[in-house]
Amino acid sequence: MPEYGTRHNAAGLLAALRDKGLAREAGLADFIIRRQREKPPPLYLNILITIGALLAAFCLISIFPKENTPIVVTLALVASAVWLQGKAGDSHGLKYTLLMQSSLAVMIAGKLLFTDTVGGMLTNYLSDYSDAWSYTLALLTITVLTYPVYRVPVDRFLFPFVVLCFLLFNILEDSGQRRILLFHGSFLLQLAMASVLLTHRKIKSDYIPLSYALVFSLCVHVLILASGELASADIAVISPYFASLVLSGGLIALFGWAAGDMAKLRTQPLLLASTGALLLGLMA
Repeated sequence: MPEYGTRHNAAGLLAALRDKGLAREAGLADFIIRRQREKPPPLYLNILITIGALLAAFCLISIFPKENTPIVVTLALVASAVWLQGKAGDSHGLKYTLLMQSSLAVMIAGKLLFTDTVGGMLTNYLSDYSDAWSYTLALLTITVLTYPVYRVPVDRFLFPFVVLCFLLFNILEDSGQRRILLFHGSFLLQLAMASVLLTHRKIKSDYIPLSYALVFSLCVHVLILASGELASADIAVISPYFASLVLSGGLIALFGWAAGDMAKLRTQPLLLASTGALLLGLMA
């Protein structure tokens, strides 16, 4: 039976019902058939499109003067990218690919120019902090403003991830006990946000790229802790034990979530697994 079951799909069934006049809503059937048969570009093509968009964005940036670009121009580029996205439509054809690649290139260029201009302006108001904080705040601002209106998964993943990496870099450049508190606080907050976005049933699909950015950022945190580069005589050492125990607690909570109820953690198999996870966390 399985070898025969794979020959049929929803699009073929609806097409057969429509041809025999059994489909009540012909327009709805045509829409579902069309969406079933349209396949998005494969992963390798998406990667090539992103690389091409990055190269095109850097070429576009080189056209503008090296001095600060007017904010109006940067916002015009961002608005043009949103307009090109709307013109691309939903069909995954050649027109869609070209317009989306152009839109992504223009959006990247607009965001980078906005970050350069606004970040340079903020350095005058944030003179007590390093210049990196000013540019990070500028990039965070344009990322938050464009996230709801620019529905491109690559953009929604790339720029939040870059912002999180900039925040981590700024924290590591700090010194004293504040450095430790900021690092652990950032790690705990990002883990909590990623947990909610990945496990809550009512979270919209629009926030899936953001959840991936948070997960990748947590991986960067862990790699930095594992590299052993944080120990120095003139800075406060960031211990890996806190992050390790937090991840162990998250793994135990994941056991309960996967089982369908946190109360099932009291059962013998999950209790043994939780104990093992906790012991691994103590061996950081």
